[in-house]
Amino acid sequence: MKNVFLFFLIVIILSLTACGGDELRASNKAIACANEAIKIGEAYLAYDMDYDEATELLNELQNDMSYVTEDSNTNDEHHVPDLELSVAIQSLNLALIGDKFDRTNETYDEVQAAVDALKENIKEYE
Repeated sequence: MKNVFLFFLIVIILSLTACGGDELRASNKAIACANEAIKIGEAYLAYDMDYDEATELLNELQNDMSYVTEDSNTNDEHHVPDLELSVAIQSLNLALIGDKFDRTNETYDEVQAAVDALKENIKEYE
């Protein structure tokens, strides 16, 4: 089930990326949230932060970015990049959940991959 969801999430991200052009820029708020999510992910990977604290902070970031799903935001010039960053933050959160329950090398690598994806998304939309 987790693999199906992750596949679906990747398809959405790729389709959003394919629809965007170089002129798309994320909002300062989305960039700040994504940078903070990277710090949280890296702290978790370095064992400086436990699962509970990391997911609590990531959930707060997701709440801060809830504007991306509001209908009034769909015409905003930052909508697509902000939405993609929000999805990437959620992907990191899902990777943490996977690592919490499985605790394998693969789930640890999935957390690292989610952090790396966030870094790439920021580079693309800054």
